[in-house]
Amino acid sequence: MMVLQSALLVIAATQSAAAASGSAQEQCELVERRISVPVDHFSGFSDPRLTFPLRYLDCTTFCKGGQATGCPIIFYPGNEAPITAFANASGRLFELAERFSARVVFAEERYYGNSIPPLTCDQNTPNGASLYEYLSTEQVLADYAALLRSLGAPDTPVVAIGGSYGGMLAVYLRVKYPWLVVGALGSSAPINGGPGGTPPSSFYDITAADYSCASAIRAAFLELATALEEPAQAPAIHDAFRLCGDQGGGRKKGARDLAVQGDVLIAVLQSAFGTLAELDYPYPVTFISSELPGHPADAACVAFNETAGSGLVKLAAAAGIAYNSTGALQCLEIPADAVFEQYLPGLIEGAWTYQRCTEVVLPCEVSESNPMFLRCSEFARNCWNTTAFAAFCESRYNVTPQATEAATRYGADHLASASNILLSNGILDPWHGGGVLTNLSRSVTALTIPKSAHHLDLRATHPKDPAEVTQAREAEAAVVAQWLLGPSVTATGEATKAASRLPGSWSAVQQQQDFSGQRSVEAVGAELPPRLKERAFSGHRAFYTLFSPMLESPDWPSAYEEYRNGLVVMNPFNTTAQTIRRVKAALNVSVLMYFDSRDIQIKLWGKCVAENKICDAAAPWTHCASGAMPCCYSYNCDAYTAPTCPDDDYAAALYNAFPQRLVLREIPSVGVNETIPICLYGKGPLFVHSQSSVNALAPFISEWVFTHRYDGVYFDEYFTTFELSQFTKRFPPGAQFDADGDMQPETGEEMAAQYAKYQKAFSAEIRKQLGPDAIMIANSGVGQTDPSLNGLTIEMCANETECLASFKAQAAVAHPPFVSVMWLKGEGGPIPNECAIAAKMRAELPFLLEGTDFYDGTHVTCPSKLDVTVS
Repeated sequence: MMVLQSALLVIAATQSAAAASGSAQEQCELVERRISVPVDHFSGFSDPRLTFPLRYLDCTTFCKGGQATGCPIIFYPGNEAPITAFANASGRLFELAERFSARVVFAEERYYGNSIPPLTCDQNTPNGASLYEYLSTEQVLADYAALLRSLGAPDTPVVAIGGSYGGMLAVYLRVKYPWLVVGALGSSAPINGGPGGTPPSSFYDITAADYSCASAIRAAFLELATALEEPAQAPAIHDAFRLCGDQGGGRKKGARDLAVQGDVLIAVLQSAFGTLAELDYPYPVTFISSELPGHPADAACVAFNETAGSGLVKLAAAAGIAYNSTGALQCLEIPADAVFEQYLPGLIEGAWTYQRCTEVVLPCEVSESNPMFLRCSEFARNCWNTTAFAAFCESRYNVTPQATEAATRYGADHLASASNILLSNGILDPWHGGGVLTNLSRSVTALTIPKSAHHLDLRATHPKDPAEVTQAREAEAAVVAQWLLGPSVTATGEATKAASRLPGSWSAVQQQQDFSGQRSVEAVGAELPPRLKERAFSGHRAFYTLFSPMLESPDWPSAYEEYRNGLVVMNPFNTTAQTIRRVKAALNVSVLMYFDSRDIQIKLWGKCVAENKICDAAAPWTHCASGAMPCCYSYNCDAYTAPTCPDDDYAAALYNAFPQRLVLREIPSVGVNETIPICLYGKGPLFVHSQSSVNALAPFISEWVFTHRYDGVYFDEYFTTFELSQFTKRFPPGAQFDADGDMQPETGEEMAAQYAKYQKAFSAEIRKQLGPDAIMIANSGVGQTDPSLNGLTIEMCANETECLASFKAQAAVAHPPFVSVMWLKGEGGPIPNECAIAAKMRAELPFLLEGTDFYDGTHVTCPSKLDVTVS
């Protein structure tokens, strides 16, 4: 029998597979040592102070001559488990030590493993706050500082590398003791996961995105919730989940038992699915006593789909992958005194729950659009309840959560003021929602890794590692080299090559793409775009839209000279940072990233809509009412190497960032299981802004702009509600549509209201992340304003007065500097009087640019004699 515990936040119990023969981890001889540290570092100067032995593991195998003196140190600040678990699961640190001839030190956190201060009896026995009286991040960091001083810091350079909470400690160590630690890599560190940071629904939302059978699991959870309300269903629940009965008596749990523990059973199952998402590694690992297969989330869906029986039986089979994948477990025991809070994501009874109750407060709840779990409105315990959690902490440890301590002590919410910090996050990891996902400064940078789960980048190299993880590790190595060996070190070898190949979606060291073997690591990230407020638009033209293949045509850049010193909107598909640097060098323009605020251009499982609804130029959508405005458009994919339906890094990253459930879908009729995405041109499915889309897209867009060296972002179709209020009227009577992923129909009016509610929240969040110097402009702006934008773009108005009033209204609230564009509409040449109108408006509004829409197939510009010089 077994008591299922929640997954460790850092998967501390995960054992790495046996080290490959000859691997750095196998070669390194770890010696167990002790250092005496004060129980209380802050009790004054009375002598002698009470001390205890802190355990650490030490390897000097790779030091030059095997000598520890003066040997650079790679330091792992241990977290919520015995330090041996982290040493087993962090093989990458040994590889870095071998590469840089460094020493590896793993320090054990106080109150874990063999590092137990006196005056404590059993760390696993809740016994009030006195049991963990001296357990705080300040005391822990002081332990590590004392250890590092004893090892030779600051004379010996130290780089701190940690995962999850250990990653948080690595960052805090750099902030608190920068003279001891020259740099910190925090992998999967949910620094923004506290109250007021990331939305508390992010953990479960990201977990759900990892499961292809999410909707089926949700149906099973609903079935379980219904069954728990029926006393007669107690035996069926007991049998489905193989719950342990009384010890010795063999009695099955009855209705009374389940009435008390039904919420705990749900929590246990949710914890299991969260564990599988955290551990969604491409190869098998051991978790506690369970052998997990590679890609365990997929394995759970296979178990669910292939298990015969009720939804409860299927749910048990899927969750069982986390704790009974071999089938050896006879029954699942839930302690009689268990409570729901014990099984919140990442909790473990004892010292770690005490820490989660004091400083490391990570709220978790299930959103109303979650496609997998019981939503907050359906199951009250899945709402984050600060009062209930505080009551749990009070009853367990006689403490009150202090959620703002990390922000106060270490500036966790203002890390831009720090330096030499790299924060990596795997896209598959449910905790990445609480991570730092965008660069905060030149030396506080973020690295997001597709196909990576919870700090997979810190594990040892494995043959099944995704290429993205391998490349990310090499990017990290380049940064560690700079910190550990000094700014004069030259980036050479595989780290250099990998850094030059990294897609721009990863924002650690790849601020430049022409990384050569003769280039100093010190130069990495040094060539950021100039501050835009120091740049003036001496040109007066804007170009829409530049695709990277255009740069290979014979007329590049001569045909584009008239846009020199102006503005260019560039499509991100197949566009690298090197491409953008090339455009800037040729024309001295500011380059904005194109983003369509109406159509999320991702591939949808190889198809877009049902076959009679495929949208292209030759076959307009059959749902369009006769005589209605055309609802299908087509870009010439052949001419621009499939810009709207590509298969490149941007498309892949966007696909990972945007929850597929948020695309606008037609809810099928009875008997049809699959919803149908609603698409326009280029197989780009429509979406309607919501809080979930803001949470997903704002960090993604900000990161892409920053890492690809754009000067800002251009939002197409931003102000339009694309006739949402009239949307449903185009379709046959009775057709229903879901715009927010909850599988409940919304009317056109409701969609329009939803879009309007979150539209400006979207731009505000991007402005916050990109900072004041980025240029943000939006299209379709007649009669609209947004204070986060620098300006609007409007297609030439028939009513000159209306256009002029719109530009002025936006300028009155705009974020400086003011920049707006009036797009010329003529095909083959400007329409009559268009240039005269343009010149007249530009004379009144010097920040207004004259824009060309290249989708017309020609450069539409006005004669020079009508140009008005912009000062």
